[in-house]
Amino acid sequence: MIKIHRKDSIIDIIIKINNCKEKEIVLDFPFSHPIIHSYTSLKILKNKFQKELSLKLKKIYPLSVCEIRMLEVTKFN
Repeated sequence: MIKIHRKDSIIDIIIKINNCKEKEIVLDFPFSHPIIHSYTSLKILKNKFQKELSLKLKKIYPLSVCEIRMLEVTKFN
């Protein structure tokens, strides 16, 4: 799980994702983080995940297209 702090920008989050070595990436945002409420920022994150996922899947399956159709914001207790 990647802990996102209130002061982290979209660039900081992408750097954290790139540095993550875990198989599953979970981002833990504070509820009031501005990126959660910004459509453009969520699109940037979605595209970043899509690119990473595509690169990993191409090693297993010969895919021509890899598309994330849903990015869900879920609250964990």
